[in-house]
Amino acid sequence: MTNQTITISDSPRTRGATLVETVIVTLCLAALIPVLLAAIPEFGRPNREAMCAYRLGRIGSAMTQYTIENENYLPGSPGTSGAQLIFDYPNSPADSVDMPTDVTQTWDWAGPLANYFDISLDPNRATRMEQLRNGHFWCPSNNYTAVPYAGDPAYWKSARMISYNSMRDMLYYGDNAPLDPALENYARYSPGLEITIPSDYQPKINQVGNPSEKAYLADGSRFTIVSGDNIIIDYDPDYKGRYGGAFATGGPTLPEIYLRSYFLEEPARDVSYRHRHGETPGINVTHFDGHVEWVSEPNSRLPDRWYPTGTLISRVALSRLTRSYLPRDVYTGPGYTYPVN
Repeated sequence: MTNQTITISDSPRTRGATLVETVIVTLCLAALIPVLLAAIPEFGRPNREAMCAYRLGRIGSAMTQYTIENENYLPGSPGTSGAQLIFDYPNSPADSVDMPTDVTQTWDWAGPLANYFDISLDPNRATRMEQLRNGHFWCPSNNYTAVPYAGDPAYWKSARMISYNSMRDMLYYGDNAPLDPALENYARYSPGLEITIPSDYQPKINQVGNPSEKAYLADGSRFTIVSGDNIIIDYDPDYKGRYGGAFATGGPTLPEIYLRSYFLEEPARDVSYRHRHGETPGINVTHFDGHVEWVSEPNSRLPDRWYPTGTLISRVALSRLTRSYLPRDVYTGPGYTYPVN
């Protein structure tokens, strides 16, 4: 018999990866790649825009459900969901936090909708406002910080800017619409920019006009202030916030002197117009029928989307850019008043 020598190597045994190991590695990569791409602006931007549109769509659905349960009235008006603050806390300091209700402010559209997302709101008003800047109510392209311009610093702190703004003129009451006298100074439209909404208008979903063409919420930047080369973003902690408070704005067509979001020029313009398609900046908008649409910055300057049907707008109540987009022959009457369709 021939002796055989068996050599045992000290080097580790090599083998192929098992199926389980391969699957685990694949799943890890699948989870990491979107995160890595999102960190690169040109790859992450479409993902953030899509998530923003998804969240706005869910908010639009919740808004529709709210109107069904509240006789067509819209959330976010001082005369609808915000009225409880006026009635229940008439003599409270402006920055009070001890207000255990759903809304944080008379113009707050998000608080009334939190229940539809199973969000348990904190009884502290300042903490509630923090909740409504995040999660379902956060645009992933919004990484801007807003500072309180007033209020007790123990409660009102710098935090993420509120992502979405409702359209203020959709939420006022017209001159002749029925309204509780206690709400006159908060919810009644008082013409000051030569914009006249229909006199019998109420903030109801069945009065805005064609719901697929009228905007309820859009990407925004309330309040943005340009000071020299600096951009300052702050928020209104007053529970009786005027002119839209922290949650509502006059839209992209206002004259430059009144703009607090939707600025005409960079870099302040980009705070609101966060979603670019190529070189064109734009915003996500949710309409009263619940659909979400990306609207380019030039198209956003056209006024019909932002006002109830039947509104009349004088030329002096529009920005220079908006006026340049509208032919003079669409205006009617003295002062060139534009009729909103």
